[in-house]
Amino acid sequence: MGYLRSLCGVSVCVVAVATCTDLRAQGQPDASRPPVTPRVTQPKKQQPPQRPAGAATPAESAGQAPVPSGTPTPPEGPQRTETIVYDAWTVTCRDTVGAKTKKACSATLQVIDQEHRQVVFVWIIGRTAEGKLMTLLQTPTGVQIQPGVELKVENGAVRKLNYVACEPGRCEASTAMDDSMVKEIVAGTKATATIYATDGRGINFNMQIAGASKAIPALQ
Repeated sequence: MGYLRSLCGVSVCVVAVATCTDLRAQGQPDASRPPVTPRVTQPKKQQPPQRPAGAATPAESAGQAPVPSGTPTPPEGPQRTETIVYDAWTVTCRDTVGAKTKKACSATLQVIDQEHRQVVFVWIIGRTAEGKLMTLLQTPTGVQIQPGVELKVENGAVRKLNYVACEPGRCEASTAMDDSMVKEIVAGTKATATIYATDGRGINFNMQIAGASKAIPALQ
């Protein structure tokens, strides 16, 4: 069924290689058939989707150069970055030395194909410019857009996150976090995210999420 097994959970989660290979293949053109490119239909005059402040772009998560996103240019001056690891989560805070703006922090959990050293799934929690907590999931391409991403923490309810954008290397789904979702994540130790491939298969990412009880409060 394309299920993934977690192999470790210290600062990152590692997933089975066989399924990761399938996911990469879905994102690559096939010479025997036209490529399938997921599309997201945006209403006219819709504002760009909100992202947690300081959250890495899909390219940054993959270790590539950041792609311009139309966000305001940060104030000029030396940039300062602080990183703290809380079990499976890495909290990164960025600010500009001497600036009056508040530092932007985000907590990131990565699922990595250990054999090929590639990030195949990223879970980011952060605050918007208005201070609202948000979850953003970065998935492989080659997915069905309409089902979105299903996220389940422990034995909690299954939550659907709608896709808001797709780029050549990743698609993104996001949702605002209510109190019940925050409590589940803080109290939980594992979670499962499910995406649906273009052929209808459900692909599970099983994640160890220990450390969220410290990572989320650090997002001030």
